[in-house]
Amino acid sequence: MRVFPGDTTEGLIGGLDPSLNYLFSISTSFNVNGIIYEGERSHFIEPTSTLSATFRATSTTLIQSPSPTINKPPQEKVWLTSPWSRCFPDCHRGVRNRTVTCMTASTRMIVDSCSSPPPSSIELCHKRGPCTQWIVESWSSCSKSCGAGYQVRRITCQTTYDNIVLDDTQCLTKRPPVFRYCFEQECPCTQSSFCEIIANTELCSRAEYQRDCHCTCGPHEL
Repeated sequence: MRVFPGDTTEGLIGGLDPSLNYLFSISTSFNVNGIIYEGERSHFIEPTSTLSATFRATSTTLIQSPSPTINKPPQEKVWLTSPWSRCFPDCHRGVRNRTVTCMTASTRMIVDSCSSPPPSSIELCHKRGPCTQWIVESWSSCSKSCGAGYQVRRITCQTTYDNIVLDDTQCLTKRPPVFRYCFEQECPCTQSSFCEIIANTELCSRAEYQRDCHCTCGPHEL
């Protein structure tokens, strides 16, 4: 029980003095949506008569105050990484990457950042030496202006980035062909006495006579 300032407790024996004003405070607590509120319920008391000790409450006030917040210890945060991706390209100066995420250690919830520096998310990689390529030049002219001939071209193995010439065995792919046959046009047939002699023998079955005397030897013998 609290007495208003200026009042007195004189004569308060065995009960309340009807000549005084009183304020009663009762502690209380209640729960709202899981939040505990604590406070006091106050009753203002005044006498109903100057000759009796009968009292009535004229006002009720609830003083609400939220309970103190319980500080939970901070959760441990850790860096989690995904597996590395494939190296691309899979030769000199290749690159691979992975995902790096900061999470709580117990609940695996993603959070903004961890206190420690993050692990690397990208790195260089290579498996089969330098990246290489075949440098192909144009075909040469046909070795013969008529009949069957051949063509050649120059092919070199080089590094992709700085064009350093390497041995062919260091290139990672199969080498393109450097030789091919060519046939510009039919050669005009010439009937020489030499070929006529050959035609009357069995020498037309030999390749060199077929080449030099194919008109005289005839297509059925080539």
